[in-house]
This record gives sequence, structure tokens and C-alpha cells, in this order.
Amino acid sequence: MHHASHAWTHTTVLLSEAVDALLTRPDGCYVDGTFGRGGHSRALLARLSPGGRLVAFDKDPQAVQAAASIADPRFAIVHAGFSTMAQALAERGVTAVDGVLRSGDGLSVDESLLTGEADAVAKTEGDRVLSGSVVL
Repeated sequence: MHHASHAWTHTTVLLSEAVDALLTRPDGCYVDGTFGRGGHSRALLARLSPGGRLVAFDKDPQAVQAAASIADPRFAIVHAGFSTMAQALAERGVTAVDGVLRSGDGLSVDESLLTGEADAVAKTEGDRVLSGSVVL
């Protein structure tokens, strides 16, 4: 039996849907809780205004290395788990964010941190988007 060899590539799932649900203010501050290879982060940066800000988190050294290729002053990568979000953001002078994207195994931020009702909550393919103000 002959098997064709296929190169594996990563495709960011529901990229535009997640960004649409998350980005409520182009000049806001957002968190990508699992940078991975940066698909969501790059899409968010493409839609943020010059006054916007994005902080991404990832434990994987390869993901952090991939993030180093993003030369954008609005972007910062944190080499740590999402559970350190509040502390890592505070160290960067961030006390509130406008939205949090967490991919994979669930959301680690307490939804009670959202002030008011979340404008959009989407749960698809393991991605979770919280949009609204998160007070840290």
C-alpha cells in the first residue's frame, strides 16, 4: 500500500469569526491567551488602530520565538502561562483589557472580571472569546 506524504500545516480555526467577536474597540487593549503560531494575534494587530495594544501569552519557547518576528510596538509576548495574566499585565502597566481570547483547554480568566455584560461570547472548536471590559 502506498501512502502519499503530506506536509502538516496549521490552519487557524474560525480566525475571522473570533477576531470579529473579540475586537469591539480598535484602540483597545486585548489578550491572546495562547499565541501558538500567531494567527489570531496577527489578525488582531491588522485590525487594531495605532493606539491599540495586544499582549499574548504562551508557555512554549517555540511560540515565543515565533512571536519575536512580530516587530510591532503595539504587541508584547509573555513567556508564561495564561494563569499569570493579571500579574504579567500589571507589570506592563495594564489594569484592564477590552477582550480576551483563549484557545484550547478552556478559559482560565474568571468571567466575573468582565464588567457589565459581555458583548460577545463565542465558543467554537475549543476557542473562547470574551469581549467586554476585564478589570484586573
